[in-house]
Amino acid sequence: MNVSADGAVKFSVRMDAPTTSGTSFPRTELREESTDGVTDMAFNASSGVHYIRGRTKITDLGSSPTPNFRKRIVVCQVHDGTTLNSDVLKIYVQENSTTFVPELRIAVGGTGTGQPHLDNNYVLGTWFDWMIYISAGTWSIYYNDFATPVWTSAAYTTAGGTF
Repeated sequence: MNVSADGAVKFSVRMDAPTTSGTSFPRTELREESTDGVTDMAFNASSGVHYIRGRTKITDLGSSPTPNFRKRIVVCQVHDGTTLNSDVLKIYVQENSTTFVPELRIAVGGTGTGQPHLDNNYVLGTWFDWMIYISAGTWSIYYNDFATPVWTSAAYTTAGGTF
């Protein structure tokens, strides 16, 4: 990652890069930490306001390891703090299983089935704005419009509400 002249943080990862622990795919990521810079940050989704947002463009989905393998790039994800491996929300670009056209999608609770697609014909290299916003236990996803969410739910809290 680096900071461009206009102040934007740019992430990139070679699609053939080595993997990190806990995954079989190359990745680059930011993680929220406490002020000590070492301890993973936890937040209470039941109280206060928490959000992460970005302006993103996906320029390449890499090559398929096998024929008819759908390629996917995860833009942002929030994990369940109780198990640390359960996706609560995810924004990602994935090839359609029939047409192999990139789609910008969301997944809730580990699945994209039944969830709204943000763009069914995402053109690689196109900028888009997104935000995951949590206020007093209500989760919302915004896409290219920070006034109107494309998805909202109050169903995602853990025992104690800490993520």
